Amino acid sequence: MTSDFKDLILANPKYGQFVRKRREVAGKFALLALLVFADYLALLMVAPEWMAYPLWGGRMTVALPVTLWLIVFMIALARRYAAYAEQVFDPQLDAILGEAKRVF
Repeated sequence: MTSDFKDLILANPKYGQFVRKRREVAGKFALLALLVFADYLALLMVAPEWMAYPLWGGRMTVALPVTLWLIVFMIALARRYAAYAEQVFDPQLDAILGEAKRVF
């Protein structure tokens, strides 16, 4: 990519809007992940006796299903962000690059 082409993209006001929106959405997803994980850690610190409560005759504790739920949630959240980015951000970026190619 030449410097002129890069400067043309960076000068496009749609690119600035695109970057701001992408940062906003990524920040919201990251904040949600952080809050869920912080709640999980707080649960471990505040109620360890509850997390150690035995299930199925003492074969496992409550901590295992809660931890598995956390893992599944984080994977689902990452997949949702990737799908959102593919549906919303990829077409916007393609349009911005298309405009720059037509001008260049």
